[in-house]
Amino acid sequence: MLEVLDVEKHYDHPSGKIQVLKGIRLTILDGEVVAIVGPSGAGKSTLLHIMGGLDRPASGQIQFADEDLYRLNENKRAQIRNRKFGFIFQFYHLLPEFTALENVILPALLDKNVGSMDSVKAKAILVLDRVGLKHRYEHKPHELSGGEQQRVAIARALINEPKVIFCDEPTGNLDSESGKGVIDLLMEINQKNKQTLVIVTHDEQIAKRSHRIIKMRDGKLV
Repeated sequence: MLEVLDVEKHYDHPSGKIQVLKGIRLTILDGEVVAIVGPSGAGKSTLLHIMGGLDRPASGQIQFADEDLYRLNENKRAQIRNRKFGFIFQFYHLLPEFTALENVILPALLDKNVGSMDSVKAKAILVLDRVGLKHRYEHKPHELSGGEQQRVAIARALINEPKVIFCDEPTGNLDSESGKGVIDLLMEINQKNKQTLVIVTHDEQIAKRSHRIIKMRDGKLV
């Protein structure tokens, strides 16, 4: 499904080069739930963003469906991000002026092959219903709890039926009860749809329920 081949990443700093990732090699299998864990500053989120085509590595390759993501032009890489990948972040990143329904619809509208607006809306409502929010689809983010906002973000990630969903601390901004609900939902998505989940987390409950735990420290796998 996804291969990370000798990926390195560094940032230039007045005091010298800061090495964030150091020769990472990793394979993610189709339908797998992988938790990436480690202390803050280990390079977990940087690795996730590079795997998802959001941040270019200094060297190395990300192979997805037999293509090197960073040998593709930006338009092609953007198409893969929109059609094949879904993203869920700690701070939701919902557009505050849009309703839950409108936030969920947005990724579908970026696809040139999308159907009619009515069909897209109907699909978005079904996805919101699936995450338990059909009754809230006309509400704006400030009218929703943290757990509900994260469920909107999950629905947005699901709208294009991606092969891989990348999650960066999906429960990090939630109380324990809301966090458990989000974990249950993510695991249900994997079990029912066989969608691959790659989850950066400090949440032990996510790690325990994952198929595999990848540990990082100081930019390396340990």
